[in-house]
Amino acid sequence: MNKDILQGKWKQLRGEVQRRWGKLTNDELDQINGNVDKLAGKLQERYGYDKARIEREVDALIHSASDAVDKTLGQNEAKSVFGRHEAKGNQAGEDVHTE
Repeated sequence: MNKDILQGKWKQLRGEVQRRWGKLTNDELDQINGNVDKLAGKLQERYGYDKARIEREVDALIHSASDAVDKTLGQNEAKSVFGRHEAKGNQAGEDVHTE
């Protein structure tokens, strides 16, 4: 995975972002517009998350949204949007904040 997935699928993912992080306003989501760095900044600002938590949660969002693509392509490993590689069995999404 890479940052382009969030950008390319922003219209589909925007609702999920809003569901997971309900403190983000529509104006903020418009400003983010699929930019992972802007999303990370807003999560830090609104929720006080540290960098590691932001990476886990945003990666979990991207991975959950792209699982169907991964299965279709037969990929066993996904690249973090932050540049690391993670095994698909990673439980990174377990502590995703929901409201």
